[in-house]
Amino acid sequence: MTTKIDIINRALLMIGADPITSLSDGITESQVADQLYPQVVEDLLSRYPWRFTSGQTQLSRLLAEPVAPWSAAYEIPVGFE
Repeated sequence: MTTKIDIINRALLMIGADPITSLSDGITESQVADQLYPQVVEDLLSRYPWRFTSGQTQLSRLLAEPVAPWSAAYEIPVGFE
């Protein structure tokens, strides 16, 4: 299985930097990777509608009258604003 550290080390090697052993070892590469990795992953996964990144949730119907022409309105799930 490829780990987060494996992926980061491949990227570091591609730019000529030294590999890391953990995200908390205190070196600059680890600190930068720890900050950037989540943003880069989210950005790359959002560029294509990958099936494994999607999910379903039960929406909460709002009591307020919806704007025409709709017959119902639902609360936007957290993280989708």
